[in-house]
Amino acid sequence: MQGLHAFEPKAKASIDLESFIAEDHFLRQIDRVLDLKFVRELTAARYVDGQGRPSIDPEVFFRMQLVAYFYGIMTDRRLCEEVRYNLAYRWFCRLSLEDEVPDHSSLSRIRDRYGENIFEAAFRAIVTQCKQKGLVKEHCRVMTDATLIAADASLNSLVHNDPQQAQQEAEAQRQRRGTIDGQAQRTLSNQTHRSRTDPDATLAQKQGTPRQLHQAHPGCVIAAVRVGERGEVHAHMHPASRGAAVIAGHAEHGSVNTQRVGVSMGGHRDLDP
Repeated sequence: MQGLHAFEPKAKASIDLESFIAEDHFLRQIDRVLDLKFVRELTAARYVDGQGRPSIDPEVFFRMQLVAYFYGIMTDRRLCEEVRYNLAYRWFCRLSLEDEVPDHSSLSRIRDRYGENIFEAAFRAIVTQCKQKGLVKEHCRVMTDATLIAADASLNSLVHNDPQQAQQEAEAQRQRRGTIDGQAQRTLSNQTHRSRTDPDATLAQKQGTPRQLHQAHPGCVIAAVRVGERGEVHAHMHPASRGAAVIAGHAEHGSVNTQRVGVSMGGHRDLDP
């Protein structure tokens, strides 16, 4: 017999939010490890005791930022909407079904109130907890990636760093003009040569492509992470030094066994997951 479901949108029921979150849910696993009670003491100096209306609980704010990072939610407006409708998000953020979700504009004001030092301190405290729980190894391998961007210069623009050697190469080139190949053979490298038209260009070659000049940041390494004034996280990308071996980024990307252990506290998540 064909069934017929009767939906009553206004039916009232007593809901145990805890029972809706599976034991192996990602946010429950995070909650077992992470204790954010410290943020109340950390942010206490940003509020005047006994004056004004109660603020949004700092722990609720930071938990919402973690949800945004873990699930790639890029705007505060969407974050508030997702937390409103997702039971797991509500549970992790310590918001019952009867609690109002903070307005997106409040999140922006809280970032301005806390400032860079608060976010950096919270970031360091969370990393410390991860270390204590064994989630961060003492010796970590560095993730590298690369992007080759063609430079506005040709191989013919390369001149030797030694003026005397450069003059000899130029003379050899002049003598070869009008011959079949038209150019004298010379050994080129980033250690010995520099482009006279684009000093920042370096020699680089990806497998299966001809050797050519590129802008001087193939093989970038994440050397540091900085928390911005509004709590956003920036990865500092330092270019490989001249003459360093070029890492063919996308061919190597993901070949190193790594575990993402990152925390973002703001509306802009610039780190590539």
